[in-house]
Amino acid sequence: MPAQQLEGRFWEAESLYRLKQYAAARAAYDDVLGKDAASPLAPEALYGLGLSELELKRPEPAMKAFRDLLTSWPEHANAAPATYYQAQTLVDLKRYTEAVPLLKDFATKFPKSKLVPDAQYLLGSARLAAGERDAGVAELQAFVAAYPGHPQVAAARRKLTDSIAKSGTPAQQQSTYSQLTQPSATAESLYDAGVIAGKAGKIKDQQTAWARLRKEFPNHQLAHQASYDLAEAAFNRKEWAQAASQAKAAAASGDEGLRARALLLEGESELKLNRFKDAAKSFEAVGGVKSLEPSDRYRALAGLGLAREQLGEIRAALAAYDAVASKSPDTRLRDFARQRAAALRAQPTQPSKPAPSGEKKS
Repeated sequence: MPAQQLEGRFWEAESLYRLKQYAAARAAYDDVLGKDAASPLAPEALYGLGLSELELKRPEPAMKAFRDLLTSWPEHANAAPATYYQAQTLVDLKRYTEAVPLLKDFATKFPKSKLVPDAQYLLGSARLAAGERDAGVAELQAFVAAYPGHPQVAAARRKLTDSIAKSGTPAQQQSTYSQLTQPSATAESLYDAGVIAGKAGKIKDQQTAWARLRKEFPNHQLAHQASYDLAEAAFNRKEWAQAASQAKAAAASGDEGLRARALLLEGESELKLNRFKDAAKSFEAVGGVKSLEPSDRYRALAGLGLAREQLGEIRAALAAYDAVASKSPDTRLRDFARQRAAALRAQPTQPSKPAPSGEKKS
């Protein structure tokens, strides 16, 4: 193929790629390489071929194209992105130990590449996944410090938090907690600090970080999540009043899944406190949550049945129990509802009893 025709075919491939016609682009790039694998257009064609293969979900041919480019033209302008995409593909394939060598010297080999921050984040992630915990943590900490505005900072912080919380030394946990709670702390860093403190068993530090989160970022989603986490922990410690209070704060969340869980926990805490009218109100509010999970719906109805039963509202209790017994996907919940309904129906008919603990009937 004459040089002019070869160039025309290359630009056709480029156009096809931009039009997202990846199969046709791949064929055109392959045609250029087949006609003259040593032409000045060959490295660009290999790079385009690799990208096309990635778009077509063909990782092995993509990596071969990138490797061929790096072997024959290691100084080419596309050597940096070819290295990065090859490493990223290996990470996607969970071949972390193969990705690490490609990324380890990326900043040294390609100091002017715009992908240096991305490569450092990917290196830290790959090392963590490969079991190189300390090296991975160090890379991600350096990444967060060097590129605080990068789109992957939030993901890096999450990985750091999870790793240090699960297996960090006490010194690492304390150091990270201090870094995350500096005066310039964000909602995300304060939440992460609380997670680390909780995993380390430092409940007071956790409460301090999350109290600050809720004070400085009262409407942030993570403030509501922190309230829910505190409520759940208090419930497990049988601190029912604290659990009810924290769950009530979490129920202000705009996230419907979290709101439903918070209302359920609030209702169950109120039951433990024998505040049955408040419990009924919380359980009824669960029904008003949009896109409610069936498991949450019937758990709330079971709780509502208990609250109504304790309030002496037998017909309302039976209605709730019967709904659970006939439709709940949870067999244990169905059995519980059937047993309570049967017990109520076995009782002699009596006038409704007054509400306990001085509560007024609704």
